[in-house]
Amino acid sequence: VSTQSTWVNSLPCVVRRLSTLAPATSAPPTAHKDRSSWSSKNHRDSYTMVDKVNWYPGHMHKSLKLLEETFLPKCHVILEIRDARIPYASKNSRLEQLIKGFNKKRIVVYTKIDLAGTTPKMKRQIEQRVMADGGVDEVMFANAKQSGSVRHIIGKMRKHAREKFSTLPTIVLVVGVPNVGKSTIINTLRRAHYAGRGRAAVAKHAGVTKHIATFNVLKEPKVQIMDTPGIFLPALDMDDVEHSMKLALTGAVRDKIAGSDNICDYLLFKLNQMENWNYVDLTGLEEPTDDVNKMLNSYATKLELYDHGWNEPDEYAAAGRLIEQYRQGYFGNFPLDEELVPLIKKGTFNSAASLADLSQKLDAG
Repeated sequence: VSTQSTWVNSLPCVVRRLSTLAPATSAPPTAHKDRSSWSSKNHRDSYTMVDKVNWYPGHMHKSLKLLEETFLPKCHVILEIRDARIPYASKNSRLEQLIKGFNKKRIVVYTKIDLAGTTPKMKRQIEQRVMADGGVDEVMFANAKQSGSVRHIIGKMRKHAREKFSTLPTIVLVVGVPNVGKSTIINTLRRAHYAGRGRAAVAKHAGVTKHIATFNVLKEPKVQIMDTPGIFLPALDMDDVEHSMKLALTGAVRDKIAGSDNICDYLLFKLNQMENWNYVDLTGLEEPTDDVNKMLNSYATKLELYDHGWNEPDEYAAAGRLIEQYRQGYFGNFPLDEELVPLIKKGTFNSAASLADLSQKLDAG
């Protein structure tokens, strides 16, 4: 990663963001280049970075302690939310160890399946691996924003509702890493099945929920959900650097912690490995590259994003835009975990339909 990008990130926020006010219109990408010679074999076969992302603020440590001492003993059901784009990387080993110490019903729900392009074959592979790990009663898949998609979660809550002292509420504890959709699921459940007040805080970035809060989601039987802060993995608990970058790319850690240029570099690595060449036309390049600064410079120039203080292409602004476009599915819907990549149909990203979908998203955005 270039020193220029690091230096730009150190500038005051107001200066760096001036360029985002500049015109950013561009013609839809067209697959006019001959892609027959482009191959993942011509690009990096592994991702390296100096350090893993290390982000573990105080409220997470405090929440983990509260879970262990107070809320896990009191709850009846554990609803663990994971991100279908990183079904294995979004498993939190610290939560795993903690939860297995309590004899509770546990349901693992994978959200954002629309962005992960989760196929039936992928679902079967994920479910088999989760159940083989033990300590899980059921595995489910849902789009957290659609009430119809999460309706079957209600069915599971009814199934696992307490039988003794049924006049008292069943407590469902919702846990997971940051920004996997915990609060979104709670709000969708409340809209569909409960008319009470209050909603869980939701935002695009990680670390919004900092306190444990309780919400009613069912009146009969009585079910209350406890929304907990996302617990990020300390660097020591991560498998490798790529593990931490998967979490960063999907938004489990704030971009400024991992570095927008680092996140874009990892996105570029994954796109090249999957032979997803649509970024070439989108960013104004002539051919694929492993140079993230070259890509960001080209994209900033194409969008006319310039640092007004220095009249140079603003790579920082271009990086932020590319990351957001990935998270909105501009590059297609696919998982990042290596075990699932072979299940993606060859040629998925370079078809006419894929290019048309990208053009449509750009027009709408």
